[in-house]
Amino acid sequence: MDDESSDYPGQIPPNAILRSSLSIGALSGSSGLLLGAVVGTFRSPRPGIFALASGIQWFALGTTFWASRAFILNTQTTPTSPLTPIQRTYASTLSGALSGGSIGYLVRGRSSILPGTLLFSLLGFAGQSLYIRLDAQHTRSIIDATNSSEKRSIFQRLAAQKWSPMSILTDEEYVGMLREKVLKVDAEIAILDEDLDALRKGEGINKREEAGTRG
Repeated sequence: MDDESSDYPGQIPPNAILRSSLSIGALSGSSGLLLGAVVGTFRSPRPGIFALASGIQWFALGTTFWASRAFILNTQTTPTSPLTPIQRTYASTLSGALSGGSIGYLVRGRSSILPGTLLFSLLGFAGQSLYIRLDAQHTRSIIDATNSSEKRSIFQRLAAQKWSPMSILTDEEYVGMLREKVLKVDAEIAILDEDLDALRKGEGINKREEAGTRG
């Protein structure tokens, strides 16, 4: 829903508005053409004409929406301050209302002005709001990743690489490794105790045999 090249201290040139609007219109028209072909197969005896009409309608919607949005943003842009999310949402909502109402009137008459205005204003508001939220989450994730990587030492960063033979242990993994070592030491001690007991028993038997021999 947004063109990030518009985030600048200045207005969008008219030729840039025309090019971007036609590009968005072509994309919208292609989508409408494909959708019209599918729907027309089931709902119209002439699916080709139905698809063409749908493509033209969506081309007009996409072009007028993007052009009106760009002009509205131009009126809100100043040389010293970037556009705010509220301004972008306002522009997308108003552009949706203008394009939906005008194209609805041209294609289906006066009865479609109000439904088209309401529907496309809601679509413009919802789409821009969703974009702003997703963009903010993406920005926060990049900042968090950058901060966490800066806090790590050079050895930790090297160990985090896939090709590195080293690995970073978590606290749980480190505790588990220590427990395994303790268990191994306990097992070795138990074996030593058994060996000592066996030696003591062997010495006792030898002493008894020597005493019996002397007697």
